[in-house]
Amino acid sequence: MKQNAPRTKLLIAIVISFLFIYFHQSPHVIVHDNAYQENVDSSSIIKQYNDDASLSNPFLDKINKRWYVDGGTKIRNTGSIKLTDPNSINEYGVILSNGIGDNIINDFEIIFNFKVSDFKNNNEGLAFVISSENGFIWKDLHGSFATKQYEIQSGGVLASDHSLMGFPRNLPGLAIIIDTLVSDSNSRMLVPFMDLYLNSDPKTQYYDLGTDGIRSTSKRLNEDHIKLDEQIINGEFIKLRIIYMESISFLKIDARHNGAWRELFRSNDNLYLPKNKGTDQRYIGMGALSGRGTAELFSIETNEFHWQNHDESMEETYAYAKELEKFFLNEYEQYISIEKDNFDEWRIIKSQHHSQRDKISGHHIYFKFFWRWFFGVVILLLLYLISLYIRVTKRHLRRLNRKKEKLVIYYQHEFFS
Repeated sequence: MKQNAPRTKLLIAIVISFLFIYFHQSPHVIVHDNAYQENVDSSSIIKQYNDDASLSNPFLDKINKRWYVDGGTKIRNTGSIKLTDPNSINEYGVILSNGIGDNIINDFEIIFNFKVSDFKNNNEGLAFVISSENGFIWKDLHGSFATKQYEIQSGGVLASDHSLMGFPRNLPGLAIIIDTLVSDSNSRMLVPFMDLYLNSDPKTQYYDLGTDGIRSTSKRLNEDHIKLDEQIINGEFIKLRIIYMESISFLKIDARHNGAWRELFRSNDNLYLPKNKGTDQRYIGMGALSGRGTAELFSIETNEFHWQNHDESMEETYAYAKELEKFFLNEYEQYISIEKDNFDEWRIIKSQHHSQRDKISGHHIYFKFFWRWFFGVVILLLLYLISLYIRVTKRHLRRLNRKKEKLVIYYQHEFFS
C-alpha cells in the first residue's frame, strides 16, 4: 500500500490539474439545448424591428434609399430580387445596405428569406455577409489611381474581385457561404454545404474559391463543412437566421424550410464582427456567383435586442447579460449561462477591438488630412507658377514692345534724314 501511495497521489494530482484546465478554458457562455423551465421569469429585453436595415416588397423605393445592388441583379418591385438567372450576362449579383439610416447594430437577429433553383453543379454558391465595408460598390473606381486609393483606405479590399460569391474575396466581416459546386477535383464533399468565415484583416485574409475555401486565410469558424439538405437549392422557400450578440460574444445560425428551425452553427468563442472604422456600422448583404441557376431574395428582416426602459449604455453591463439569459430562453427555448469573470474578460477583449478601430480611424483621418494638405500645396504651387509665368511673359512682351518702338523710331529717323 505504501508503494502505491505516491502513484495514487500522482494520479489525483493529474485529475485535479485536468479538471482545473478544463473548467478554466470552458466557454463563457454555456448553452443547453431544448432547455425548458417552468415559470420562467419574463425578460425586459425587447426585440425591435430595424426598418433601415430591413428589406421587403415593394422594393424599388427602399433600394433607392438604403441599398446598393451590383452585377446582374434584377429587381421586380412587388416580386423578388434576382441576383442571378439563366438569362443574365453577368456571372454574379449582390445586394448590400448602404449605411443610410440606422446601421449601428450590436445585438441583433437577421432573417434572409430566399429561394434558389437549378443551383447544384450550375452555380458556385451563395454568400450572406455582415461587413464593415461597402465602398467597393458605390465609389468611382474606374481609374487605377482611384482603385489604389480605395484599397489603401479600406485596408486592402479588392474591389474588382467577386470570388466571395459576388463580393470581394477579402471582404472584412462575417461571410456565410453556401457552396453548391465542388471546385476542387480532389474533394469528396457532397454539395450543398455551408462554411462560415471571419475576416478581420483584408490585407492578409481572403476566401479561396478554387479550393472551396480549404486554402482560405480567413478564419473558418466551423471545424468541418456543414452539410445541408438538397431542398435548400431545389426551389423551396428558405429562411436563414443569424443571431449575433456582441455584448456576450454569441453567434448562432439557423435555417428553416419545413416549418421548423434547424440549428446549423453556434459559437461563443470571443467572436467580434468588425465595424466600419468611420461610422461604427455593419452592412448586411447577400450575393450569388455564376449565373446558370436562379437565386431570388424576397426579404431581409433585421431586429435589434434592447433593454426596455434603459439607456443603451446599460447594455454593456453584466445585469443586461443576465437579462439576455431569460430572453434567450423565452424567445429561442435555449438556456445560456453567462459567467461574470468571463463576461468581464470579453469586455476587455471587445474594448481592445474598439481601441484598435479608433486607432485605425485616427490614422485614416490623418491620411486624408495629409493628402488634402498635399494636394492643397500642389494646387497653390501650380497657381504660383502660373502667375509667375504670366508675370515673366508680360515683362518679356513689354521688352519686345520697347525694342519695336526703338526700331521704329530709328528707321523713321534714318528715312527722314
